[in-house]
Amino acid sequence: MNISNIFRIRNIKKKQLADNIDIFDFIDEKRLCIYNQNGRYANLKLHFDFINSGENYTIQNLISDEVYFKTGKDFQKNGFDFLVVPNETAFYSIKKHKNVDRYFEVIINIIKDKPLSSLEIKNFDFSLIIKTIFGELETDLQIKSTHFYTVFSHNFLFVMNEDIKSGHDTIITTYFNETDCEYFLLEDMLNDRVYLRKAENLQKFGLKVLLKKNAAHCFRIEKINGDKANLYSLIYDQVNLKGIPSEQFFKNNYSLDNKNIVYMCMEMFIPELYSLNNDAVEANFNGGLGILAGCSMEGFAEIGLSTMGVIPLYQRRRIQTIDKNLRQVIKEKVVDYKGLHPVINQETGEQLEILVFISANKYVVKIWQINRGGSTVYLLEEPLVFDILYTGSREHRLLQEVLIGKVTPVLLRVLDIKPAVLHLNEAHPVLSAVNLKEWKNMTNGDNFFEDTRILFTIHTPRAAGLEIFYTAFDDLEIPYSYKKIFDPENKGKLDFTHAAAELADRINTVSANQVGIVKERILTNKKFHHKIIGIMNGASASYWNSKRGVNQQPSFLNPKKISAWAVRRIVDYKNQWPLLKDIIRILCGELGFQVIVGGMAHPNDEVSQSWIYEFCNWMNGRWRSSLSHDFEVAPELVDNFFFIPAEEGGLGRLLRDSAEFGDVCLEIPALGEEACGTSGMRSLGHGNITVNSSDGALEWLSEGENSFMLKPYSTDNFLNIMRKISNIYYNDYEKFKEIKQQALLTWQHKLNINIMSRHYYDKMFLPAILAHEICRK
Repeated sequence: MNISNIFRIRNIKKKQLADNIDIFDFIDEKRLCIYNQNGRYANLKLHFDFINSGENYTIQNLISDEVYFKTGKDFQKNGFDFLVVPNETAFYSIKKHKNVDRYFEVIINIIKDKPLSSLEIKNFDFSLIIKTIFGELETDLQIKSTHFYTVFSHNFLFVMNEDIKSGHDTIITTYFNETDCEYFLLEDMLNDRVYLRKAENLQKFGLKVLLKKNAAHCFRIEKINGDKANLYSLIYDQVNLKGIPSEQFFKNNYSLDNKNIVYMCMEMFIPELYSLNNDAVEANFNGGLGILAGCSMEGFAEIGLSTMGVIPLYQRRRIQTIDKNLRQVIKEKVVDYKGLHPVINQETGEQLEILVFISANKYVVKIWQINRGGSTVYLLEEPLVFDILYTGSREHRLLQEVLIGKVTPVLLRVLDIKPAVLHLNEAHPVLSAVNLKEWKNMTNGDNFFEDTRILFTIHTPRAAGLEIFYTAFDDLEIPYSYKKIFDPENKGKLDFTHAAAELADRINTVSANQVGIVKERILTNKKFHHKIIGIMNGASASYWNSKRGVNQQPSFLNPKKISAWAVRRIVDYKNQWPLLKDIIRILCGELGFQVIVGGMAHPNDEVSQSWIYEFCNWMNGRWRSSLSHDFEVAPELVDNFFFIPAEEGGLGRLLRDSAEFGDVCLEIPALGEEACGTSGMRSLGHGNITVNSSDGALEWLSEGENSFMLKPYSTDNFLNIMRKISNIYYNDYEKFKEIKQQALLTWQHKLNINIMSRHYYDKMFLPAILAHEICRK
């Protein structure tokens, strides 16, 4: 094979050096191709104009896999001799490396990629390599052919067993003169094994490396001080990303057995409350955050975590109806919680009550409990404060969040629940984290929460989830030392998201794509960036995927026609009306869709309420364009477009009907405004197709195989996608069934709540606890 000819075909620039010898420029590397046709050995001395004496080079024979290391000085002084046997084709890669530290990593990667047998060649005298690259470095330890070098901030231990004749294994022990308050990462660069050792253990036992005959090893020894961020990077990057199963590694060192995870959220979907009444369910969740919170309780329990939730118990729910003028009407209804189980005070035998003072006002909080999918959820009842979820009064909202912050540590202490992790979902309950941290000071030395780690999940890039208050810092009723993290710019703006990020040991978004959005738009300070990872949301099966049977299918649906559902909260960024208004008549007429929109607009959101007015007119066969104030008759919308208000049955029932009975889920918010799109996940769990504009969906969406991506985001593209789906449904139903089957498989293999829970275990809970225990010990 003439490699030179191959490169000529690719039209790469060539320089002719001698007969049958060519050197080619290839991107930022030099590729040397040699084809010897002389029938004898060929010695070639090359001088390259790109060589600089202060630079370093890797020369690798890509056929025989031999590797040489030279400095530019060596090239200029002596040239480089390649020995080519008769009729051999040799192909060399010549890489230039200006950064010595990076160059060293390249060498290690080359060594790691080679089989141990190929390391027995003479070229791999590790001491010679080090001297060639870095010059004469101080040798801290030498045992036969074992060398320990200090290279910049890292220590590297090269071990090669040359005791070939004896045929015995070699045990090499190294000792480090370090204080016992420091920790070390010991990484076997060849076998991808990682060890964590305390300095005193190194001093006492040394590092024992068992080497087989002729084997070679390279260890990187990194000193880790008490910096948590560094430890997280160590544990996650060096263990998880190297392909070492975290379960295998951590189970040999630490586990979450008997470790409590306390999950804080301002809302939660709890289907078990249906045993009381619909109102009890609807009062305590508002949308995707609450649904995910309820699913998380189930998922964590199923993988064996000791998890408990803490949420307020709201006394009233909102009921949406449509009046005779086709306008949304919101009524509030008091919830009957009769039958809910109280938490009993073991000393008095009565229901547990916690007394809290805020601004000299006394609040008595009653504690209830319920089992959510195998996890205990504690519900905090104070009727005057926890009256309704997401009240429109900012002053009252702050009072709710101050109260949950004060009650939580007292509740956990009374119940003797020592959390290894306090998990904040959105920044609303961040004051709970502050009061846990201050518990020792507030109680004159009780260190009950001393080992609790704080984790923080950002579920949305929307301002509604990024809690900010324009009020006095004193209203938070926490020590003044926290003012800087709540008001970093000293402008009287209390930023709960910034405070949660400061307090958190680790932060996650709910999809990998959201990591970049959070860094660019929310936590722009780079000091937070090392903490942030992405974990894709999931959906549980117990409620959302439990089929109720075709006999319960809504009577208004025509079973012979395809249905597309957009049942969500009605809010500006979800874009239901703007994206449908110009094509709804085509969808329901020419394309044969039944389109169902449902959900509630917040009482303070006049724009979204105006959308509902338009939807109700569509259902009655009246439509107007965005350029007209007058309605016109639209008969194609009658019996094909439906708006369903969240009446007594509530949003929970609507969302379940959407996932269960829909063919297509329309998840079409404005680009960059939806974190991951759990509505689409629930639909996939029923084998339904989703049309999705959420960037987070890129992690699980396969275009045309299980779903369709609304990119570019435009009405025209949306119509084209819907036309394509309609054509498949009505003209190639077998293909439609294949797409639905792929959707179901996607949910099972990527979006099941147990998969999400395992990721939290691996990437959040376990690393947080392990890093702290390393520091504490």
